[in-house]
Amino acid sequence: VSVGTTVAVTELPGNQTHTYHVLGAWDSDTGRGIISYPAALAQAMFNKKVGDIVEASGKTGKLQYRIDRIEKVPADILESL
Repeated sequence: VSVGTTVAVTELPGNQTHTYHVLGAWDSDTGRGIISYPAALAQAMFNKKVGDIVEASGKTGKLQYRIDRIEKVPADILESL
């Protein structure tokens, strides 16, 4: 995972899925799944690969996620910034 990637994750436990687009320091729109690279979750995912488990602090405490898919951020997301 790095800046400019879209990451599909599964929250553990619970198996709720989420998709995040990791972008620049000033890019953030949680409603659209856009997180900035300094965000705690993005930092936890950096340099990880599919299948890795990451842990990050959230509003309700520490959360664990399994990385399911990593790909380049789609052009339409980048164009909408």
